[in-house]
Amino acid sequence: MNTTEENGILQKEKGALKQRFARLTEDDQVLSEGLKQEEYGNQQIRYGKTEEDLSKIIKEL
Repeated sequence: MNTTEENGILQKEKGALKQRFARLTEDDQVLSEGLKQEEYGNQQIRYGKTEEDLSKIIKEL
């Protein structure tokens, strides 16, 4: 496992925690951020790219 994958796992877990917190406080903005962060984590694990690289790829689409 390389550093990018480890960061992806961390991002995924942080996103999941944000989602749980958002559901407890009924905060839609934090829920949205958590979903986005979790998805970036999944993509980092899958493709081995940093969050900045993934953002650039998505913006180009």
